[in-house]
Amino acid sequence: MKRSIVLKHLQELEVVADGRTCHGFDQEWYSKLWQRRAGCGPTTASALVRYNRKRNKSGTKTASVALMEELWSFVTPGIMGVHTVAHFTRGLKEYLA
Repeated sequence: MKRSIVLKHLQELEVVADGRTCHGFDQEWYSKLWQRRAGCGPTTASALVRYNRKRNKSGTKTASVALMEELWSFVTPGIMGVHTVAHFTRGLKEYLA
């Protein structure tokens, strides 16, 4: 059985960064080395939040990094990163509460 997931509004993930348009966020945008190495979970959470917001979206790198930093406080990697779905969803639920 073939399954597919389609993002109907892919443009919602566009970010203007350094004069070019990116599709999604980049954990390399974090300022700290540890965040760049372990930041895939909070970066992904940030993209999900950005895509699902109904208003106050900003497609700038500055706004995207601010959201990533905010989500870092909720979806915080441990020594093994964000290595379980439960870890990821717990932090995301706390952010959305």
